[in-house]
Amino acid sequence: MKKINIFLILLGLLISIVIFTISSDRELRKFTKEYLCSKLPQTYSCSQFYNDYNVRFLPETQMANLDLVKINLTDDYGYSKYFLEIINNNLMIMQADGLIRSIGLDYSNFNKKKIIPRKFASNLNEMVQKGAILDVLSHNNDLYVSYYSQDNSCQRINIAIARNNSEYFDFQNFIQFNECSDSSISGGRLKPYIKDGINGLLLTTSMESFLNMKPQDNDSIYGKILFINLKNKSYEIFAKGFRNPQGLLVENDFIINTDHGPRGGDEINRIIYNKNYGWPVSSYGEPYDAEFDQIDSKYVVKDYYKKSHSGHGYEEPLYSFVPSIGISEIIRIPDQFHPKWNTNFFVSSLGGRNIYRVKFDRNYSRVIFSEKIYIGNRIRDLIYSEKLNIIFLSLEDYGELGVLRSKTIEGN
Repeated sequence: MKKINIFLILLGLLISIVIFTISSDRELRKFTKEYLCSKLPQTYSCSQFYNDYNVRFLPETQMANLDLVKINLTDDYGYSKYFLEIINNNLMIMQADGLIRSIGLDYSNFNKKKIIPRKFASNLNEMVQKGAILDVLSHNNDLYVSYYSQDNSCQRINIAIARNNSEYFDFQNFIQFNECSDSSISGGRLKPYIKDGINGLLLTTSMESFLNMKPQDNDSIYGKILFINLKNKSYEIFAKGFRNPQGLLVENDFIINTDHGPRGGDEINRIIYNKNYGWPVSSYGEPYDAEFDQIDSKYVVKDYYKKSHSGHGYEEPLYSFVPSIGISEIIRIPDQFHPKWNTNFFVSSLGGRNIYRVKFDRNYSRVIFSEKIYIGNRIRDLIYSEKLNIIFLSLEDYGELGVLRSKTIEGN
């Protein structure tokens, strides 16, 4: 009888996996995944469904109650990877393939289970062919998009620009970098920055997928934060030594970035001009198994990676997540979002499927605490709407938009 029960469980799991794989129905796929997770709690992503000691799940967190609504944007998976920006009273949705959608910033739009975003006409999709969008930025009536393009085995990072006050976005390449990468490019975060009185952009670039010294090489753009002069399009290395910088926050001269580590070692860094952040020499993570075959003896020793940054002349991270969370964007939580969260920040995660509320010390020299808040989806991007006092989350997996509100708490 016991063998029969085990067989029936395995048969049920097999049928569920088949349904999950072939079904085009979004809700059924979601239900199936959660069912599988209820049977397989030992897996990493599924373990998030089970509360740990003193870990609070939405809507309750340590200091606040939140309301999270997940709005379906599509019946397929066209929004499996997308970025967010706010332009002209619209929430703009930039898909990885360059298609642009928008939702009007009206409360009524974000109390629904499903929204079909409005389409915007653009030539960006044609420019991005065989590549992908990396980030989008609205700045001084212009819309900037970082993306990578592919020509045979050569991938290049580019920035395109269009006026953002038109019904048609006519993009032109603003800057195209000549240096090839023979593997997939990520990073690409864009933020405005003024350096020595010069208006410019900061752009993050990742290393290539295999281990090499390009993040330490001043003749390479990879593994860097670049400053780009908006007037003459010249650029320089602002900081270096990064693996895969997925998040960037800039407020005047206050700059924070988030960087994917290897197996462990995701970092939050305070960025200072002309500083070196250590990759690929120093990391609090460990190599993936495949990396053991890619060792360059010129810079890797038996006990790699070195478990100190400052001891080797590099900047220490403000915080390092061990194990990794699949770190992505970082934003400051506005004071009006919740009265107990003044000067706090949200850090989002992909693999971890959580957001983390973090607080730095007064000098932004260390992280005082990190509170894990379960969301249940890969989170690619975060953006705050001052008009609605809402934080929007770019949710992957099911083609959803996350709408995070602060509930009014009596006594606050």
